[in-house]
Amino acid sequence: YNCNVKKYNKNGTLELVIGSPGTEDGKFDRPQGVALDGNGFVYVVDQWNHRVQKFTANGDFVSMWGQRGKEMGNFELPVFIDVDSNGYIWVTDQLSIQKFTPNGNCVLRLNYNIFGGVVETSNGLMYYCDITNHKINIYKLLP
Repeated sequence: YNCNVKKYNKNGTLELVIGSPGTEDGKFDRPQGVALDGNGFVYVVDQWNHRVQKFTANGDFVSMWGQRGKEMGNFELPVFIDVDSNGYIWVTDQLSIQKFTPNGNCVLRLNYNIFGGVVETSNGLMYYCDITNHKINIYKLLP
C-alpha cells in the first residue's frame, strides 16, 4: 500500500502527496476517507491507526485525534468521513457514527455495528448508509 493521499488537478496532473507509511503524525496505515472543510483543511481517516488526521490545503500536518477503542472519540477501523455545512466532522467505523468539532472534540456518538457512510443535512436530518443491510436510514437529529 502507498499509504498516502494524492491531489490531482482537473487535467490529471499530480499536485500534492500527503503522508507515507507509518504511525507518526502525518503518516498513515491504510488511509480510507478524505473530506475537505470550508476553510480548506483536509481530514483523512487513517483506518489501521484508528484515528483522523487534519492537514492544511498544502499538506502540512495540523492535528490528529482518536485511537483504538470503543469509547467516545475513539475508533475501531474508521472508514468514512464527511464535513457538514456547520463544519462538524462525521466519522463512521465498525461500531459507531461519531460527530466531532473541527478541533477533534467528540460531541456525539451513536453505536452501530456496521460500516457505512453518513451525511448530515442543513435541516437536521442524518442519512446513514447501512451497507450490511443494503439500505439508507434517515434520522432526525434533535438539538
